[in-house]
Amino acid sequence: MNNEDSFFAGSKLDTVLAGTYRLIEEIGTGSYGCLLLGQHVDLGTYHAIKVLTKSGLNAEQLTLQRAEIDIHQHLKHENIVALEKTIEDDDFVYIVLELCDQGDLFDYAVANAGKGTSEDDQTLLKMAGNQMLEALVYLHDQGIYHRDIKLENVLLQMPDNTHQVNFKLADFGLATKQLYSNEYGCGSASYLAPEHFNPATTQGYNCASADVWSTGIFMLAVLCGRNPWQEASLSDSVFAEYANDPTVLKELFPTISDECYKLVQRCLALDPEQRPSMKQVLREFQAIDHFLATSDESEEPYNAYDGVAPVSIPQPKDQYNGFGHSYDSAFCGSWSDLIDQDGDCDFNADPFGSEAPDDLHLSGSEEDLFAQNDDSWWI
Repeated sequence: MNNEDSFFAGSKLDTVLAGTYRLIEEIGTGSYGCLLLGQHVDLGTYHAIKVLTKSGLNAEQLTLQRAEIDIHQHLKHENIVALEKTIEDDDFVYIVLELCDQGDLFDYAVANAGKGTSEDDQTLLKMAGNQMLEALVYLHDQGIYHRDIKLENVLLQMPDNTHQVNFKLADFGLATKQLYSNEYGCGSASYLAPEHFNPATTQGYNCASADVWSTGIFMLAVLCGRNPWQEASLSDSVFAEYANDPTVLKELFPTISDECYKLVQRCLALDPEQRPSMKQVLREFQAIDHFLATSDESEEPYNAYDGVAPVSIPQPKDQYNGFGHSYDSAFCGSWSDLIDQDGDCDFNADPFGSEAPDDLHLSGSEEDLFAQNDDSWWI
């Protein structure tokens, strides 16, 4: 977002949009616009208002902008962030969205130290995984493929006077209605299927199968706080090991149960045609009794990694505290981060043992209310 647009965001604060939404606060800025907190002047309800600039965009970019709105506005599901209204003038498009005031799943998982070693990690995956799979089955039934499934694109809500956590799928900027696509590299690198890095057909990759691959990575990230590799290409040493012997996955994540391992391995089938449909993933996920290995399944006890503190899920909510801090998504490392200089990976090493960067911190000040980094879901 340029200085002119940043000035626009500030100048609009405390004004009323279309006679309906008072613009209260700037939540964040990005390349093509900003996100504002708005309040309905009559109902008093809060909303996230995504402001997209039209200026400086070419015809293709404007078409993509319209496609995102067109796809999102027709989606009606309890686990998808609702697009409530669009307002437009000559220079900007204002997208009024349901407000998810508890931050995103990435921040939540990192803050609660999910490492695949406690019952709370398992509980988090059961809750988040089930709700996200319900949303993704709905999407695929509509002939829509998300193409950017990751923890940062799942937002959290905790309704007033409850301890229920609602998980909402967000960001349809890369979503498509085309089953096959030649837009390779579309998404977030560590979640991309291997066909993105090694195109095999002129037809393009199957977007439904690519979503299933991303869902497998998503499950591991939620449960264990770690992605298996940086990218699913043979240039990544850990993925190369997996491509040669998929059973390596159990060595990478020894605390997951056999049931969970089998489902994730099916999602991460190297051949896209061998992956299950999203409906099959949901059905198999719901049939899993436990996601962490019992003592009969694994040589590693649940407390194999020292220093892992138990967490309570969910935590009591403070209004809007989800926007009070944010982590760099690069901090969520992969097993590829453990590669030594000779290109070997120590599968017995503790992937969670590295210290956080010095500049990683929580921001609890009122001035940072709603603050998000540039990797936020709405960019």
